[in-house]
Amino acid sequence: MRLAFIMDPIEEINIDRDSTFAIMLAAQKRGYEIWYADLENMWAEKNELYAKITQVRLERSKKYYEKIVTETKNLADFDAIFMRKDPPFNMEYIHATYLLSLIKERTHIINDPDSIRSANEKVFILNFPDLITDTIVTKNRDVIKDFLTKAGGQIVLKPLDKKGGEGIFIVKEGDKNTQALIDVSTEYGTISIMAQKYIPEATKGDKRIILIDGEPLGAFVRVPSEYDHRGNLCAGATSVKCEITPREIFICDTLKPVLKKMGLKFVGIDILGDYLSEINVTSPTGLQDVANMYGVNIEENILDLIITKNNL
Repeated sequence: MRLAFIMDPIEEINIDRDSTFAIMLAAQKRGYEIWYADLENMWAEKNELYAKITQVRLERSKKYYEKIVTETKNLADFDAIFMRKDPPFNMEYIHATYLLSLIKERTHIINDPDSIRSANEKVFILNFPDLITDTIVTKNRDVIKDFLTKAGGQIVLKPLDKKGGEGIFIVKEGDKNTQALIDVSTEYGTISIMAQKYIPEATKGDKRIILIDGEPLGAFVRVPSEYDHRGNLCAGATSVKCEITPREIFICDTLKPVLKKMGLKFVGIDILGDYLSEINVTSPTGLQDVANMYGVNIEENILDLIITKNNL
């Protein structure tokens, strides 16, 4: 079994948190060949997709990877491809999904590149209006200011293409910084952003639920630090155990048929209070948090439910 991982440079990952590393290590323990490449080393010729790709051997140590061989290979010849490149979700990312779509009928790609492209991690939630708080997407600064008033005087501004809480601001009506934050977020009315009604429960953290083939297999709450409002681990938040509530089960059940139809096998959803906040489909994280807290290795479920189920 040969697996290819399209990802950020392997020398830059944090092996104690990175979910891609966890999947790769689990696959290696099963005896699978592990190969990785980045976007810079992937190209198309006619309807074939090639990569300068490196086979690696991994271990949990300071020197955590060993390069075995680097070769040019047709990616369609791999048994499965994991698209695990982190955002920003820019045009280069979109171009990569176009290339992967060339071979999606000849190998198994997780997640489906067409669906990664169409399911923007922020905007996708608009398809589920009954699950989300008051939300708009616009670059019109007057519309944002009107929404601020309608939403009770406090909203959250989010960029549509970032990760890890980058560029997220809380703005309040009457604050002297509000106009400046709206200007900066929209790049003076030239870039669309998301604005959402502020949810007070955000101070207690947001909940990450990991869905494999639409099924919730693990969850934890990311509690913001005392110095930051963002519930992102890379912004200093800490993860703690939690239960999945009936409301959250309802959210997962609502999403399941859509995710399955779209081929979004590995998804991380974020919940604030009773509301769906994001649907992460590019490179969801949290596998190692779940493993450390509950002793549950979801990466094994990914390999079982995604690879074995598809007769690879």
